[in-house]
Order: sequence, then structure tokens, then C-alpha cells
Amino acid sequence: ADTVRIQTDSNARRGIGGISALYRSDLALRVFRFCRSSNWTVWLCSRAIIAGVYAAPALSNAEFSMALHHLRTAIMTALRLYRLPVVVTGDFNARLGSAMTGDHDQNGRRHALLQFVAESGLELLNRRIRSQPNRWTLLHRRSRDGHLTKSVVDLAMTANTLCDRIDVLPPPYPTPHQVVIVSFSDGDADVTLKPWRWNWARRMFSTTENSDLCADLLMPYLVVLR
Repeated sequence: ADTVRIQTDSNARRGIGGISALYRSDLALRVFRFCRSSNWTVWLCSRAIIAGVYAAPALSNAEFSMALHHLRTAIMTALRLYRLPVVVTGDFNARLGSAMTGDHDQNGRRHALLQFVAESGLELLNRRIRSQPNRWTLLHRRSRDGHLTKSVVDLAMTANTLCDRIDVLPPPYPTPHQVVIVSFSDGDADVTLKPWRWNWARRMFSTTENSDLCADLLMPYLVVLR
């Protein structure tokens, strides 16, 4: 079910600035709040509160901070009405530095973005992959000299999820922005029946070729703890 489908209809609604949010059709999302000037939308479904963001580079730092303030207000309002998992993702054009996302640079949006994450009770998923080679969400080759520039400007955050993960994959068609996929569990049963999708330790124990080895390695420590 977790697939990215190629859009075959040339008249289909697309995200502004070339940024699109793709979601499973069975989620049946409905718009809860949106801001046309700041380009963010909050959707609701029976399983989650989902927010999509495009913060254009032309926004000043003050405008960016205000957009995040209004977005947080919308998310908190939805949370008071529906106690559901929260997923926030999009192109923030915010560079957070090596400690947060593994980016080699940071810009003036860093403080406002990190404040938004903290005050909203979100976890920045990009931080989990900050040391991995696939952490880069924007790969742009300069036309004048062919140099490939890399940055992490597409961010994903979650809250109230039992288990979740982020994957950054090459796009189906050539484009600087990579595909950022956020997966989250539907509940206890999903985590129990499909452990390999979520936690590294669970994935290791759930595979036949690794489970015996992991058990042998951990047994001495379990005996001591017991």
C-alpha cells in the first residue's frame, strides 16, 4: 500500500513551487485549516492530523516565524478536538545545520523552526538520518560549473505516533527535490505484526537470519539484569 503513484492526469492539482504532498487514497483526507498566503494546509482523517507546508524563499524571517505560529495554532486546535497522531512535512527552505539534520549550513530560519518543533511537541525525523548518505533532500547541479550542491530543506516531524520512520528516496523523474516518505503505525497491532518496518532492534529480531545471532549476543546481559 505504501507506494508513490505516477500522476497521469496533466490537469491534476499540483503543489505550488513544484512541491506535492502524496498520501494514501484510503485516508480520505479533508481540509481542516489552510493559509493561502503562507502556503500551508492542515488535513484531518480518522487516523491522523497531517500538515503540508511550502515556505517560499521569498518569505522574510519574520513572515516565516508568523506562518509557523499560525500553523502551530491550527495543529493545536485540531489536537484538542481529535487526539490523533500528527505528521508535519514540507519544503521549509530552512537549513538547520549539522547537529540537527546533517546539513553543512544553516540559515536565519533555524531558530523559528526549532522553536516551532519544541512548542508543538514534535520530533524532527530528519535528525535520525543526519549521518546517513541519503539525508540530502535537495540535490541541485549548478549550470555554470556542473557542481552538485546538497542541502536538507524538506523536513518531516511527528507527534503522538507509536512508531514512525522517514525515508528519502530518488524521485521517479529528474528533479532537485528528493521524495521524503513518512510512515507511521496505525496502532499496536501494526507494530506487533510488522516489526521490521519500525524499530531497528525489532527489525533485526524479526528476520530469521538475524534473530538467533541477536539472541546469543544479548543473552549474557539479560542474565545479569535478571
